[in-house]
Amino acid sequence: MYFLSNNPLRSACKRGTLLSAIAALAACSHLPQPFQPGRQLQAQEVRQLFSGKTVTSKNLSNGVVSVSRYAPNGRIQQQRQGTQRFGTWRVLPDGRICLKMERQNESCRWLRQEADGRYQKYRETHAFARPVITYVNLGPPKTSGIRPILRKNASAFADVERGQIERVQLQLNRAGFNAGPTDGLWGRRSLAAWHRFQAQQGLPLTDRLDSVTLDRLSQQPTSKLR
Repeated sequence: MYFLSNNPLRSACKRGTLLSAIAALAACSHLPQPFQPGRQLQAQEVRQLFSGKTVTSKNLSNGVVSVSRYAPNGRIQQQRQGTQRFGTWRVLPDGRICLKMERQNESCRWLRQEADGRYQKYRETHAFARPVITYVNLGPPKTSGIRPILRKNASAFADVERGQIERVQLQLNRAGFNAGPTDGLWGRRSLAAWHRFQAQQGLPLTDRLDSVTLDRLSQQPTSKLR
């Protein structure tokens, strides 16, 4: 006579229950996670963050990086995948930021500052909403102690500095980031390409030629313009 605990059928049932519980836990791990500690931004905060700023953003669904200039008059100029687009922007009283690019409908999204300091854009505000855009360089500027290379009069650079900028422009162009003419003048087009490369590589955005980015750039293969 077998004890119930030694019954093969009973043991199989126990194993089945355990496997079902494990499967359920695995399925739960793929469910959307609730908001981590952070906060939703108010309208005035959003205006101060964007107005007059050049902002780099990354689309979390397709990885596309955009560099946008938010003018105080509500105009926006955007570089995205090597093309330039124009449109308008505004902030609603509830804190949503709205963008209307040429030939597209207006899109209004919520802004949150996450616990780690990042700013991200959401379609919804419920607890399980997922971010659609993350901003790479949004917020107070950080100083790195590296000598700045962006100046009002780029022609005043020393020869060695202009030579270095020419090499960087050439490397950016060869890697497909479209820095414009290889002229040794560090203008908005070169800076935008520099930011796109840093964002694509997951590096901090700087307005300076820092050694980490230069080293990563030197390792890039030649590519078609993005």
